Order: sequence, then structure tokens, then C-alpha cells
Amino acid sequence: MPALQLFGRKWLAATDDLVYPGLFEIFIRVVWLVLIGIACLRYYDETWKCKTGGELVRVFLVGEIVILGVVTILMFIIVNHSARGSIGDTYARRFVQPLLTVKILLVLPEIAWNILGTLWILSDYVQCNDEYYTSTVIKSLVFFDWVLIGLAILGLALVFDPLGSLSHSDKALEDSVEHGKVSRIWLRRFKYFWWMRRDESATETFQHVAGLLSALFRGTDLVPSDVVAGCVLLRVRQKRENLELRRLNILERPKYSVGKYLKKILFSILLLLLLLF
Repeated sequence: MPALQLFGRKWLAATDDLVYPGLFEIFIRVVWLVLIGIACLRYYDETWKCKTGGELVRVFLVGEIVILGVVTILMFIIVNHSARGSIGDTYARRFVQPLLTVKILLVLPEIAWNILGTLWILSDYVQCNDEYYTSTVIKSLVFFDWVLIGLAILGLALVFDPLGSLSHSDKALEDSVEHGKVSRIWLRRFKYFWWMRRDESATETFQHVAGLLSALFRGTDLVPSDVVAGCVLLRVRQKRENLELRRLNILERPKYSVGKYLKKILFSILLLLLLLF
């Protein structure tokens, strides 16, 4: 699956990787939109009675509804286009990249409006009559909005490829120096995002894995989700073949224990999280 091309570089994501993360974000945004809409209906008229800061509250409420509505509609369109076509049919998803560029740029006004909400909550500039529902909704919204912005930045950091400039040719990646750079980047990702243990054995293991991933993605247009999808499909095929062999009494039926079932459940949850984020 060809990698996304945004802002003049390739990223470690593909145009069909946005369906499930997009659906998750749509659900969150719709819930927030309903809550902030109710708060606006209940509290907007009270803002005219504020001693100070009434304008800030009105700008925040109206602006937050507009931003949430625009982002929700945009995510619906992105999910719709990301789900189109087969794995290799990038033409069917040709609008995903410009739409995603707009979505990333909308993070800036989201941050600005969240700063306004933070000023409303934490500063003394806003002096209005408190209403329990509105106060709780705004505090929760501002907190979770910062969390979502942090997750978005983390997601960009995860799929950011420092060597993904479109000006680099594939032949350059075959050089041993470039291979070493890519290996060090993968090792840094393991350290920062998987909290790798600081011991000699773990470092050596992850160095081997980083070298393997560097060789795997070198000279190809694959992304990590392609490898995960390939592993899942390989496992499904293996299970089907094992079931057929057991049906023919060629392969002995395994004796499962509670521990093995728990391991399978934990592995499935981890795999689902990797696919979602």
C-alpha cells in the first residue's frame, strides 16, 4: 500500500488506515457536540449578565460548536473516502490526502479555542454566574480536548518519517549509511513509545528488530499497517489449515488452558489498539 504524501514527504501511514481511527473520533466529536450544544442553549443568555468576560464565553461556545461541526463533517468525508476501493486502488482514495491536510491544519484553531476555554476555567477574567451542568461540561470538554490534541500530535510523531522526503530517491536508501539512520530511527521509536528497558539484552534485541524493519521497508512503498495486516491474514490462513488438519485427524487437538486463553485475549486487544491508533 503506497504511503501517504503530505507536506512534501512520505508518512508511515496509508490512505486506507483512517477508517477505524476516524470512526472513533467521530463518535467522540458527536458526543461533545451534543453536550456543548445543550450547554449553549442553557447558558448563552446568561453570558449577557456576566460582569466581565461575557464576550469570551460567547465566542468560545459558538466557536467550539462551529469547530466541532466542521471537524465532524470532515471526518465523515475522510472515513468515507478512506474506505473506498481495494488495498492497492489508491485512485479511489485520491481525495484522502488533501482532506487530511485540511484536518491537520484545523488543529491550530482547535488549540486556540481550547486556550480560550482554559482561560474561562482557570482565570479570573471571566466573572459569570456558575451553572453546574455548563461548568462540568466545559471543564470536561477542555480536558479531553487537550487529551485528543495530545493524541493527535503523538499519532503524527508515530507516523512521521524523518527520512521520508520526496526528494530522496529509492536508490539512496540502499546505501548502508541510510540503512543505519533508519535503524536508529526505529530504535528511538521503541525507546520512546514502548518504554524499552535499559538493559543490554533488551537493547540488543530491539537493535536486531530495528535492523529487520529497516531492511523490510527499504526500497519499498509499504507502511507498518501493511505488515500487521499481512501477519493477521497469515495467522487466519494458518488457523484455517490447522482446523482442516484436525478435522481430518492429521493434527492433534490442542489442550487449552486459562492462561493461553488470556494471552490470546490480551494479544487481540493489543492488535486492535495498534490498528486503531
